Amino acid sequence: MRRSSSRDATPDRSILQPAAHNHRLRNASLAALVALQIGAVLAMPAKAAEITVCPSGCDHSTIGAALSSATAGDVIQLRGGITYTENLVISKGITIQGPGPDELATIAGLGTWSTVAVETPALVALRNVRITGGTGTVISEDRYGGGVYINHENARVTIQSSWIVSNTVIGDGGGIYLDAGRLDLLDTVLSENVASLNGGGIFNDEGGVLNVERSEFYNNEAVLWTDPGAVLSNAGALFSRDEATILDSHFHDNRATTSGGAIVNRGRGVMTIRDTIIERNHTLDGGGIFNSNKLDFEGGSLNGNTATEFGGGLSSIGIATLTNITIDGNESAAGAGVYTRVGTAPRQDGEVVISGCSMIGNKAMSGAGRGGAIFAEREGDVTVELCTISDNEASRGAAMSEIDGQIEVSHSTVVNNRSSGSDVAVIDATGAGTIRFGNAFIHNPGSVNCSVRASSLGHNLDGDETCGLTRTGDISPRVVTILPLADNGGSSRTHALAAGSPAIDAGHPGLCLDRDQRGFAAPVDGDGDGTALCDIGSYEFGATADGATPSPGTGTAEPTPTPTPITTPGVLDKRIYLPKAVKNAG
Repeated sequence: MRRSSSRDATPDRSILQPAAHNHRLRNASLAALVALQIGAVLAMPAKAAEITVCPSGCDHSTIGAALSSATAGDVIQLRGGITYTENLVISKGITIQGPGPDELATIAGLGTWSTVAVETPALVALRNVRITGGTGTVISEDRYGGGVYINHENARVTIQSSWIVSNTVIGDGGGIYLDAGRLDLLDTVLSENVASLNGGGIFNDEGGVLNVERSEFYNNEAVLWTDPGAVLSNAGALFSRDEATILDSHFHDNRATTSGGAIVNRGRGVMTIRDTIIERNHTLDGGGIFNSNKLDFEGGSLNGNTATEFGGGLSSIGIATLTNITIDGNESAAGAGVYTRVGTAPRQDGEVVISGCSMIGNKAMSGAGRGGAIFAEREGDVTVELCTISDNEASRGAAMSEIDGQIEVSHSTVVNNRSSGSDVAVIDATGAGTIRFGNAFIHNPGSVNCSVRASSLGHNLDGDETCGLTRTGDISPRVVTILPLADNGGSSRTHALAAGSPAIDAGHPGLCLDRDQRGFAAPVDGDGDGTALCDIGSYEFGATADGATPSPGTGTAEPTPTPTPITTPGVLDKRIYLPKAVKNAG
């Protein structure tokens, strides 16, 4: 503890002036300290050596020879533009790197094993390399990890500014198999890798901790090669059975035979996804993501994915939370945007919570397609808050459909959805389940809003009175106007309320949220009566991005916005983080 001091305090002379015998103790202490410092210096490891590898004029001509001569901590430096054709087994802490992200060195496997196998508890780094041509490590007749195989529980592997491409396994993990340990995948591309079972790009097994940042997965496949009835192939890009984190990455144009066109989350760990684009992936169940565990996805998009049967964007029998996300333009036979049901294992509770989203232009396209945006069945439960559900299509339930499921929609806008079957209701319910609305704006010209009476939490606008909403604050005005879908601020498109709309300041006074879908501060006094109340729907009339509000009593109309489609960032938008050599190769 630090001693307190004061100008008037009397110093302790015994501390400031040590007794004579303390000199001997001090000298002994100094001698001991010097001895410790000398010992520490002698014990310090030698400075890491740089070992060069090239066909001639370097320390070694093969990476394998360099690994044999290296000691822990050394750096093996490769030449750019050279292909090193060999399989590597790394059993010590080492760094293998090419010249830089603009000039990758290629490590091409011999076609007999994993191109790189890591079997050490130490730190291993692979930087600025292109890893290709691997066929996997053989375990019990199956192969694992075509490009990279990591199998030590204390391994700590970093792959950075690299390209894992064109590796193939009859088994799991076409590009990478993480059996145990930790893998940090940074600024790296995985493309055109193939697995016959699971994880065309990566398989993260139980015991693995996977961290992916600023990386891109495209054209990877988990595809059956033999009897289609024999086994299942899942996760075109990434299959995880343990903890996984994905940040600021891009998954597109991946494919799987059975589930998870891009990603499968299954097992015991939590998958966390942030600011990531998942688009144009395809499979049978879960075009973008199949989740049977716990998923937390915030920021980004599930756009343009397709599934032959369930969940074009997301199919979940586990627990999923989606926040500030776009789920647009997906297709499947049921639940083109989001599909859920209860599973049979722990954490397979069939619960999906969506907050701050757009669900636009999704299509359940089969002859009996149900749930353009949402489909919940077999006790599946979907909760939606601060979302725009617009321009979705299906034979039944273009906006949402349930069979013995539960759907609750609050502070959301459900408009301009189109059902094309004999039952033209855009909100469809069958069996023992329920659909509930609170502070919801429901108006779908050309279709019927509801096929059956829905449950009301109050303060809804039902444009055609077919939902049977009769609790306090529920309204069914004769004239319903809402402005076209547009970029009105925030991360997703919204329908702005027209000036004078009956939805303005008509929300539940006790259930107002402090933000609308765009993240703009609410409530605002939109009708000019001197009291700020929230609006019905996901859009707060008069709210601004910086939280400033119009002067009370103005009630002035906003200018009619010009619809501006939000463009989904493409390959090049995400590749700004990636090696230039990879950009040029793509």
